[in-house]
Amino acid sequence: MIDDPLEVMLRPLPVADFLATHWDRAAVHVQGPAERFSAIYDVADWHARRHVGATDAARVEDGRQHQARIGVGEIDAAFDVGATVCADVSSSPRLAAALRRLRQRLVPGPEPAFAKLYASPVDAGFAMHMDAHHVFVLQLEGRKRWTYSPSPVVTAPLWGGKLEGGRPVHTFPRDGAPIADDRGRALAAPGADDLVTIELAPGDCLYLPPGSWHTTRALEPSIAISLSPPRQAAVTFVLRALEQHLALVPELRRDLVRLHEGPGPVPAEIRRAIDGALAAVVRTATDLDRRALHRAWALQAHAADEVVDEPPPTSPIRRKDVLVHADVRGFTWVVAPVEGGEQLCLYRDGAEWTLPVDARGFVDALARHPEFVAESALAWDRRLDWDAAREVLQQLADAGVLRVRG
Repeated sequence: MIDDPLEVMLRPLPVADFLATHWDRAAVHVQGPAERFSAIYDVADWHARRHVGATDAARVEDGRQHQARIGVGEIDAAFDVGATVCADVSSSPRLAAALRRLRQRLVPGPEPAFAKLYASPVDAGFAMHMDAHHVFVLQLEGRKRWTYSPSPVVTAPLWGGKLEGGRPVHTFPRDGAPIADDRGRALAAPGADDLVTIELAPGDCLYLPPGSWHTTRALEPSIAISLSPPRQAAVTFVLRALEQHLALVPELRRDLVRLHEGPGPVPAEIRRAIDGALAAVVRTATDLDRRALHRAWALQAHAADEVVDEPPPTSPIRRKDVLVHADVRGFTWVVAPVEGGEQLCLYRDGAEWTLPVDARGFVDALARHPEFVAESALAWDRRLDWDAAREVLQQLADAGVLRVRG
């Protein structure tokens, strides 16, 4: 498996520069050699119709998108009558591995990344729309024209959008609802001056953040795939974690009961109950130890995709052993509140490993040393003799965080 699909897709643009400048902020077009995406997707899978999931045939009529679900056996016929074929190819082996790594790299959590393949005959494409997910487009065969907004017109939208009668409206699940901009005003339809146009050739990558208008047209028979890491909006994560704490508050568990029927304003008892509930929410959110949310994120981010076998027992660590981080991606640690105090928690392969909180300095130094001689760890905490330092290192090796080189 390639270590970082981002490096393959974005080269020569450094990943760090991309994340600092473009991720969630601005589109970017990166050109490269024609065959460079073969490590991510084997286009022979498509030509042989292997690992093809849900498939749609899409056509544009009078500026509107029309899509219908088709079977794999109908793909060639749909292509021949001018439709763009859109197929879920997330299960293709190389792509599935790249998608797992892309999710781990960018937005680790329970939601999967996904990939779609778009096969378009000449002049076919998609109508103007915006997505609520990140899109990395990899052009595999042919040339395709893309017209898009260079930056999002709505910051990190949670729902997609389209043009209906010239008006920007949401797609499912808010189909037809007007789209509001970041100031809450009705979003204007994109004009020619708001858009840029490029041509993608084999080996080109185009990144579009959520909320970017775009439309496409194939200049030649075209095959491209789009990779989308999952979204995890901060509001969704925080509210889900906060809900567990709010459920412990008695005021918030009570029903909103109307005592009397009849015309009039919202009943006073309902208003009082809502006021009390809001006050309880404010108190809970204010008093909540933020490290509880840090721990919730770490548990979610390091959840294993599949059951991981217990690591085999490791040999006793010796002074001159060279130790390395078992995973080039490193590890995550947090100081978490527990009853009666705090503990240091490390995460790997879906498991949480705990150490005394006073090991924080030791683990912080470990994070800065991806390779080291075992006895050099004595300098990380002057309170530890060799036996105590070896015990900590042994725990980390048994947990699979460290391994002996060679």
